Amino acid sequence: MDTPTRKALNAINLAFYARHAEAFSDTREHPWPGWDRVLARFAERAPEAAGAVSRVLDFACGNGRFAGHLADRHPTAIDYCGVDASAPLLREAQKRCQPLARAKLVEADWVLEATANAIPTGPFDLVVAFGALHHVPGFEARREIVRALAERVAPGGLLAIAFWRFGAPEHAERFAVRMAPLRETAPCYGFDPGDLEAGDHLLRWGDASHRYCHYSDDTEIEALLAGLALERVDSFLADGRGGNLNRYELLAA
Repeated sequence: MDTPTRKALNAINLAFYARHAEAFSDTREHPWPGWDRVLARFAERAPEAAGAVSRVLDFACGNGRFAGHLADRHPTAIDYCGVDASAPLLREAQKRCQPLARAKLVEADWVLEATANAIPTGPFDLVVAFGALHHVPGFEARREIVRALAERVAPGGLLAIAFWRFGAPEHAERFAVRMAPLRETAPCYGFDPGDLEAGDHLLRWGDASHRYCHYSDDTEIEALLAGLALERVDSFLADGRGGNLNRYELLAA
């Protein structure tokens, strides 16, 4: 995928969140059930560190609801860093970070900026990317971000990535009415539909507003994770009505 197309798709999302950040945040209040399994696996890896401060990187933190989830459980034991491209969502995240003793929020656009500059270097004991990669246009860009996140995991730490399965066959009926024909509307956004990749969609939210979202199937997920200097320690489905809306991959340093 070429750079103009990536920028055009990114602009769709930046405009969406600039317009709908508060309303969207109101629909994203509750934690995902899968997060507790992630935190349990993280605790298993370093039981001797119980009570110590854990450094957490929340990539594409959005409105900070994972920070809020951490604050409900370990408000004084977390050194939290949230990164997002949307200033309005970061303002929402600031509210949820208040109970945490140590919290920092960073505005960075990993599409417009070099990945190395857009993601804090750490290292971090726990790196999470929840609801993140489906907003990254282009396989190579997604692969670069996964590698960068893996490089920021401290020895003994954990990387947790959740892949949104809106394009999986079992969710086809639920999401079919939300999917817009991105290839047909591409000229309206100023790019060649031939630059798009399989799995690229526009998903309707609310009225006529759309977000760019990419569905990573199982084959692509394996390609994204291949060659990382981390050990896969868990893989599971969770969240949503059927408990299968997200695929989680947990990798340990």
